[in-house]
Amino acid sequence: MCCRIGAALTPSSYERGFHITAVSGIFGAVAAVARLRGFDAEATASAFGLALSKAAGSMRYLANGAWHKRLHPGFLAHDALTCATLAEAGVRGADGAIEGRYGLLAGYTEKAQPKALTHELGTSWLLLDTAVKPYPSCRLTHGAIDAALALRDAVAQEERAEAALQVGIPPTAMTIVGEHSCASALISSRSARPSLISINSET
Repeated sequence: MCCRIGAALTPSSYERGFHITAVSGIFGAVAAVARLRGFDAEATASAFGLALSKAAGSMRYLANGAWHKRLHPGFLAHDALTCATLAEAGVRGADGAIEGRYGLLAGYTEKAQPKALTHELGTSWLLLDTAVKPYPSCRLTHGAIDAALALRDAVAQEERAEAALQVGIPPTAMTIVGEHSCASALISSRSARPSLISINSET
């Protein structure tokens, strides 16, 4: 559920300043609680409607490296339990929480892809396409980090001190992480010390 809602939001949600993990994650957590507690369709829909009013996750942490990004999963888990418990007690939530007017896809993204919610539903499990992060950085930088490390191995050890490297990352990644991740990987890994690293946004 979380993965499908994230796909439906598209990276455009970042452009509005939302951390998709937090925004979509609460619905995945609500779905899990609803399943474990045996909710019927009406209670589940109410829990989703309540979760719509709790879905949040500002990316303002980028301004000063604030710590609340790492708290977002905890916040959403807490709020999911609250919403599910309220729905279980009979509190009515808004219908059409995801697709309705003023719903999630209307308010949190400019380029919603609602078909992602149901495409191959029940046969394609998007969670299986995810992985544990190999690097402690935004996932959008990992392809560039892999490429940078592979290119480093193509440069002789004695030539690395004078090496220069230009790395391109997607525009969305540039707005989120800037220029730190690839540079850190090259400088800290196996004695690579390039004298110049230029990281640009690729359209």
